Amino acid sequence: MIYNPDSEIFSARDWPCRLLVLICKFPGNIAMPKLKTHKGASKRFKKTGTGKVVRQHAFARHILTSKSRKRKNKLHTSVVADPSDQRKLKRMIPY
Repeated sequence: MIYNPDSEIFSARDWPCRLLVLICKFPGNIAMPKLKTHKGASKRFKKTGTGKVVRQHAFARHILTSKSRKRKNKLHTSVVADPSDQRKLKRMIPY
């Protein structure tokens, strides 16, 4: 339903009640507020095509001489974040 101020449903006397009825009947037409992305999370996590959240390993930036090549190669691969944190991270990165 498109907003038409001249129609009888939009009388000034009972505007709040009518608006509530419209919201309940036509939920797709009411614009919800946009979700804000958590900027710190968006720099640390990425979403995959299937919607999972992936992260990078820690301990791969410095003091690399004491780590083996195999360990350093494993540290540079991304992994899926813990399942217990997925819901929280998806809320922080909605888009």
